[in-house]
Amino acid sequence: MSVIAALAGVFVAWLVYGRGQVDAEKIGVAENPVHRLVLNKYYVDELYDALFVKPLYRLFLWCAQIFDVKVIDGLVNGVARAVIAWALSLRRLQTGFVMNYALGMLLGAVALVAFLLVTHP
Repeated sequence: MSVIAALAGVFVAWLVYGRGQVDAEKIGVAENPVHRLVLNKYYVDELYDALFVKPLYRLFLWCAQIFDVKVIDGLVNGVARAVIAWALSLRRLQTGFVMNYALGMLLGAVALVAFLLVTHP
């Protein structure tokens, strides 16, 4: 079968090109719908582009412009704002007055003794 297919290809090539001089301007110009279909590679590239490339490109563009900016950057910026707010609230505990620190240590010691007395009677 393969020999018959090869000989048929040689015969068709001889019919197209072997009978005379080939005009260079006619090469690549579709003469009928089948020839146009073959020259355009059965429109596989166009179909692939329409089915896969363009939808995925739109998805990735949405991911880059919307999801990344709104969700990912929003999450990172939200965590940063929360840390800043927490740091600002803890900043009030750092007054620089030794009396405040001593009071904090005394309250901590009292809380520890109370915890030990309650849990270990």
